[in-house]
Order: sequence, then structure tokens, then C-alpha cells
Amino acid sequence: RVDEPSTRPPNGSEGHCVLMPRAAAERALPSLLGMGVNSATNLREHAKKMKIGIITDASLDHNDLVVSGILYEKDFPDEVDAIRAEKDQLGMSYELSNVDVEDPGAEVWVLRSFVFTGAAILYKEAAAYQQTAIAAQAELAAVKEDGMSQQILDELKAIQLQLKTMQ
Repeated sequence: RVDEPSTRPPNGSEGHCVLMPRAAAERALPSLLGMGVNSATNLREHAKKMKIGIITDASLDHNDLVVSGILYEKDFPDEVDAIRAEKDQLGMSYELSNVDVEDPGAEVWVLRSFVFTGAAILYKEAAAYQQTAIAAQAELAAVKEDGMSQQILDELKAIQLQLKTMQ
């Protein structure tokens, strides 16, 4: 959510909840494109070296930060199966760098500027914004049907991950 404080302090915030102003989020949106999506085996923390997918689109929908992307099901079948099985209990958390905090002494840190460096899929209660939610569904990647074999088309199947916070 933008313009709302986090439910709990994210890692790296020295125990402060954070607020991402809409203007700062809009400036940083392009940095989400191409960023990795990670997931720890226990779905309770970030696993920055365990990139199981990629973000392909990012936007703001009212106060919701919405990202879409793909998960690498062929390379991480167990992780994708766990996400499918637990999706109602899962949410997301963002990863940032180059963070400029308006007042480091404030109870809630207002982020003036930052760069997105990735995202994690994890249980909602482990996320800084516990209202987040995911919707994972199998979709066939958009391809031109110009004689590609069925095997190639089958290999292009990916998990479309629509991530949107609940209102």
C-alpha cells in the first residue's frame, strides 16, 4: 500500500514501520521491471539468492502497488506447488536500496526516495504489509503461432503471478 504505514517494521528499518508516499512509489516503479522474485523454502522470510521468478509489470491501482510476473515452474516445481497450495495465506514483501528517509527519528519512516531491488513471496504475517495477497494461475505465454511445435509451446507455459493488496 502507498500512503499508508506498514503493518509491522520491515527488515532494515531499525524497528520503524515505513510509509511509502505515492509520489516516491511512482518514481521508483520502473525499477521493479525485471527484478527477481524470491521465496524461502519456509515461506517466512526473504531468500534473495533464491530467485524463482521475475517481475514483468508494475503499476499503482489507487493505494495498491500491483506487480505481475512469472514464476519459473520448470526450475522450481516444489516451490511453485507450495505457493499454489498456500496462496490464500501468502503475500509479498518488497526489497529496496538507496533509501532516503524523511526523518530517521520519526516513529514511522516516510520514504522520500528509493529503488526497488526485488520482491519476496511469503506468509502474510511475515510481511511488513500484512494485507498483501497473491493470485497465482497457470497461463500460456503469449506467442505467435507460426509453426512452433507443441513441445515448444508447452515449454512456454509459466505461472502468471498477479499480486495485489487487499482493500
